[in-house]
Amino acid sequence: MRLPSQRYEQIKRKAVALLAKVGEESIPINPFAIAAKIGIRTVSYNSLGNARKAACLKISKSGYKLLLEEHDGTSTWYIFYNDEMPWGHIRFTILHEIGHIVLEHLQGSDVAEAEANFFAKYTIAPPMLVNIIKPTSYMDIADAFELSNEGALNSWNYYQRWLRIPGFTDYELELESLFTVIKKRRRQPHENDDRPTHEKGRLAASPAKRPRKAIASP
Repeated sequence: MRLPSQRYEQIKRKAVALLAKVGEESIPINPFAIAAKIGIRTVSYNSLGNARKAACLKISKSGYKLLLEEHDGTSTWYIFYNDEMPWGHIRFTILHEIGHIVLEHLQGSDVAEAEANFFAKYTIAPPMLVNIIKPTSYMDIADAFELSNEGALNSWNYYQRWLRIPGFTDYELELESLFTVIKKRRRQPHENDDRPTHEKGRLAASPAKRPRKAIASP
């Protein structure tokens, strides 16, 4: 479903604010690090044993969020995710559930799902950052941002629409400033140790000049 234009802008601002808050400065975006830095715990289905895994799969084939009370009386958000899904799907799922939490969705609805989907789509590959790698096809985006082919194609189409609008929004300029330290280098073993083992060693892209643009439509 399509959201009001104003709501898309609000979600994009929240996404950029989150990236700034957690200090993300390289691509691909790290959903697991983002979750950890804002106090969300991520748990894979396979880490729970067969019985609990089966219960999780009945709730969602991909993943879901749950607010649980700890022994000290505090509450913690958990994201349970199906680690047998393709890596690009897992990354999107984590950001989708983070979107529900950041956007303060109190109950499920078609609107909440549309908002969380857009939050994940924008956060995982913002057009301003896609532009850094100067993609020539959606496969360039899939490789650089670790997306599924379907997700990369959606990001490619979104990026093409983005390029046609001149000028920049203030939050896009803020986003660009966060990633000005991007270097083409492989992360060191001690960096972001909270990431799953199979995600370590991500490559970051270097910034490049790009055409002027303005407020982007979703």
